[in-house]
Amino acid sequence: IFAGSMLGRLLLLVCLLVPSVRPAAHTLHYAFTLVSNSAGQSYFVVAFVDDAQIGRYSSDTQKVEPLLDWMKERLEPQHWETMTSWGKHYQNCHTKDMGFFIDRFNNTYGDRGPFIYQVNFACEVHEDGGVSGHEAFAFNGNEFMFFDKGNMRFVPVRREAEVIAQVWNGQQFSAIKHKNHMEQDCVQWMALYLRYGKGRLEKKVQPTVKVFSRESDGATKLHCWVYGFYPRDVDVRWVRNGTEEDSEEHKEILPNPDGTYQIRITLTMQPADVDSYSCHVDHSSVNGTQIYKLPEPDKRGHVIVIACVAVVFIMAVAVVVAAVLKFKRR
Repeated sequence: IFAGSMLGRLLLLVCLLVPSVRPAAHTLHYAFTLVSNSAGQSYFVVAFVDDAQIGRYSSDTQKVEPLLDWMKERLEPQHWETMTSWGKHYQNCHTKDMGFFIDRFNNTYGDRGPFIYQVNFACEVHEDGGVSGHEAFAFNGNEFMFFDKGNMRFVPVRREAEVIAQVWNGQQFSAIKHKNHMEQDCVQWMALYLRYGKGRLEKKVQPTVKVFSRESDGATKLHCWVYGFYPRDVDVRWVRNGTEEDSEEHKEILPNPDGTYQIRITLTMQPADVDSYSCHVDHSSVNGTQIYKLPEPDKRGHVIVIACVAVVFIMAVAVVVAAVLKFKRR
């Protein structure tokens, strides 16, 4: 049901709005998605504590499913019944919103669909007890409005959303409900999850790093592959003689099936310069910056390539010289 470009925008939006793991803070984040097309509607929600996916809800099952074993074992069934009630409540609310938005965005997206409505909601509790959060709204992969908790207003970021923001801001208690949900309900749920699973949610897994090279289109590409780390936040960069080099490819952190993450950054270089490059990795599971260089076997491979090229060149020159001398003798 997704066009390729639309799916890319949707995934990018989710990735941008999923809060990254910050020091001295925990985040509970919900991503709501409603898809409507000629075949009907489908609705689903995913929940994260920090960057660990903990649960989901869908219109197919009509219930919240915990995804971590310790949550299934330690939290009472009543909690999941409450969460299921919230899931159904938001499914109804977002379904009503969808009809209103289709009318508002008719000139932009037409009236045939498919239509995708997303809400990204999060609360964050800091070490000092302070509470922050965000709530953003998107239609067909484009953010159109966000909730300003400080000023208690919905703020449009697209011209078509001005009417929507005006209507929502005019509804009595609407902003108060969103603020209370962010500062009270969300925070209480996060405290519950941290109480039972803090040790598991705060686990740290050290990354494995491999530096290797590949020949491509006549050039040498140097790769730094960092994988198997947790939490998600990591800094990986190429450094040449003390100066950071820009990677030619977008650095995207990807999830692994086991809940850890991976990233690979690539640089194009000349074979003779291999010794001047190093991959620098910073992650909360290790102290200080870890530095990795191309292993010796790979370096010897480059030396062999260079030597072979040199031999071929010398042989070619010898052939040319011999031909010239032979021509002169004639």
